[in-house]
Amino acid sequence: MDYFFFKANNKGQSLVETIIAMSVITVGLLACVSLITFTISIQGHSRQEVIAVSLARESLEVIRNTRDSNWLENDETGSTLWDQGIEGSPEDRVITVFDPNTNEWVLEPVSDINDSRCQIYFSEEDSLYLNNFPSGTPTSLRRLVTIKTISDVQKQVSVKVQWQEKDNTREITLDNDLYNWWKP
Repeated sequence: MDYFFFKANNKGQSLVETIIAMSVITVGLLACVSLITFTISIQGHSRQEVIAVSLARESLEVIRNTRDSNWLENDETGSTLWDQGIEGSPEDRVITVFDPNTNEWVLEPVSDINDSRCQIYFSEEDSLYLNNFPSGTPTSLRRLVTIKTISDVQKQVSVKVQWQEKDNTREITLDNDLYNWWKP
């Protein structure tokens, strides 16, 4: 029974235990910091993507509203074409610009997404993202609407929103087909 009562040399054992414990804690803390950093970067990416999708949807709604307004006007006068203002012959590139003076949306032709008028600005005062708003803060966002004529009763609308994220150019594209399905 002497083997249960051996004399152990415990000198330095607490130092080794402390070093191992500190190493485990350090690895755990580094993992937490890494996770927090990753979460913050994903949050920034998600925020930009939500803004880009909202801007693209906004332009699609402007185009749809133009078509619907043409239908209503055609119902009253009988002289307005369903695609007036969104002709797209055979492929138009435009931007949707809000005119605060008339409180209306206007489609302005542009050459491509690198046109300076595709730049999106943020208005701190109104918390709005707008094209052609030089008094706002420029963002890395750019928006372009492409309208293609498929037939005399169909238009294809494609909205591309592009932005810089670190060293990468990101983009999102939403497509919609418009039809002249309503006949007065």
